[in-house]
Amino acid sequence: MVYELTLTATQLKTTIFDPPARLINYKELSCAVGMAYKQAGLPLPVAENGMDIKEFRDKGLQAFGNNPDVQEKVKYVIETYIFSPGEVMDDDSQVTMKLGYEAG
Repeated sequence: MVYELTLTATQLKTTIFDPPARLINYKELSCAVGMAYKQAGLPLPVAENGMDIKEFRDKGLQAFGNNPDVQEKVKYVIETYIFSPGEVMDDDSQVTMKLGYEAG
């Protein structure tokens, strides 16, 4: 259930707020990146546990950055995410990335 709350929060932040509300953690970021990959028509990204979350975000921006099918609000929250020290991909962020991808 916690994962679904992360998905719902990310969806709300990228739809009803203008400008979009800030993502509060790396799990929401991974969810938004998954959404962007789906919107761009790209396959689910491969990100191993332990991968630096900034590197994960930057690879995503390279992959879908100029794609017009990615919603502007989704791109905005990904681009403006404020990183905390030591954030890396883990099991939780893998799950939220997949949920975001499936929700597109």
